[in-house]
Amino acid sequence: MQDGKLRIPDFQRPLNWGDEDRLLFFDSLFRGYPVGTLLLWKQPVAAGRIRLGTLEIDAPQMSDALWVVDGQQRLTTLADGLVAEPGERRQLFADLEDASLIWGRPTDRHAPRFLPLREISDLERLLEWAHSNRVPDELRRRAFDLAKRIREYQLPAYLVEVDDDSVLREIFRRTNTQGKELKLSEVFDALHRKSFAPSPSSLREIGEVLRVEGFGHLEGELILRSLLFVRKLDPAGKIDQVKAADVPEALNQTVAALRRAIIFARGQAGFPHLRLLPYRLALAALALYFDLHPEPGPRSRRLLARWLWRGAINGTHRGDTGILRRTIEAIDHDEEASLQRLLRLTGTRTTEPLELGSFNFRYARSKLQVLALAELVPVDFRTLEPVDIADLCERQASPVAELSSQSAANSPARGLAGRLVHPDLKPTALRDAVRAASEETLLSHGISSAARTALLREDLESFFALREESLGPLVTGFLDRRAEWGDSDRPSISALLEDDGGDDG
Repeated sequence: MQDGKLRIPDFQRPLNWGDEDRLLFFDSLFRGYPVGTLLLWKQPVAAGRIRLGTLEIDAPQMSDALWVVDGQQRLTTLADGLVAEPGERRQLFADLEDASLIWGRPTDRHAPRFLPLREISDLERLLEWAHSNRVPDELRRRAFDLAKRIREYQLPAYLVEVDDDSVLREIFRRTNTQGKELKLSEVFDALHRKSFAPSPSSLREIGEVLRVEGFGHLEGELILRSLLFVRKLDPAGKIDQVKAADVPEALNQTVAALRRAIIFARGQAGFPHLRLLPYRLALAALALYFDLHPEPGPRSRRLLARWLWRGAINGTHRGDTGILRRTIEAIDHDEEASLQRLLRLTGTRTTEPLELGSFNFRYARSKLQVLALAELVPVDFRTLEPVDIADLCERQASPVAELSSQSAANSPARGLAGRLVHPDLKPTALRDAVRAASEETLLSHGISSAARTALLREDLESFFALREESLGPLVTGFLDRRAEWGDSDRPSISALLEDDGGDDG
């Protein structure tokens, strides 16, 4: 910052962060929370006096200055908090005893309890502060931990290298319209999309192309992450890892790989719709696998489905950065060895069965429960035709209908027992349909004769309790069959023979 390389363009809006905004920003850095991506424009610039918040610098002429297109508030907050001399004005302090950040003036925030935040920007300066203030060992440890967390925080940035500033102005307009933050996928498309270019020419267009597969709408962020996977780049890194000249090839490579991944996930793996996939980033890993192995053998496809279900059940596919990177490393040009490494990443069977608990379709556990119900091939009470669960995912907020709109917090009705895979109906109408349905239709929804009898006598508590009792083993059995925990994960016979060198003796 002090070298004058960062500049603020004339189309930036005035600063409007208050004390609480700045405090929360530094608190997010300390806790490792994401704070958004900077957008910087690399351009030559003349010498002059520049200002970042209260920090003023006589900056020299540069051929590679960085104009701040998006991130002015964050960068000026960093400059004010860590670099600029505060004088007698209010500044941020770390309360080392309470492990919190607070505002104050130097005259009322005394060492060693209160560490001025700007002291952490340089290790020698922090050592001098701790020595001169005779900071006790425990507070010293906390001070150095705070300094380490903030100094080592990696603030993601995207560097733009185009001559036309109209592109930057358009990006800035979109970023700051109606308070909506520009997504990385939108930045990617804005910078790389070319008019009249062959299809697909953008991440958004890939989403439209793949929608015909009937798997649902793939958002730009998922497609971008898939592109990074397919190119074997850091999935948590900057999007400028993809060079402009490589973008057309990367887009074509990604759409082809995602199409194969979708066909597999929806078909053999048994996930009818993207919204039923517990962790969507697993699709990006599938895309990488199918990019390297467009036509895997039958054994590989079975093991790949096994990996997909196991990671969904035990949370391996959740999207932690470390796991994402290890997943990319695991997949290479060896079709079967890649699968062995992937299966090792998902680990072994969880010791506890999946509890039904309360239901929320946004959570992985609930999606898995819905898939278990879908395996019963539920029937529409009105038409007696099988319910199209993928269609429900397209048309409804959730592919399930509720049997009760009001229930106690600990009632089974709050969980899967209170829901059916069915077009949405009012709870009273749905219960009436259950009362009138045939035994075969009820079994398609996991409703036993005993449960229906309880409903007929208006004993809702017993109805939901009986249904929960029967659904627990049903869900557990379904997931065990899909994950195939007890089966051997060995490679195909041909792969084993190759490993032995083909020696029959």
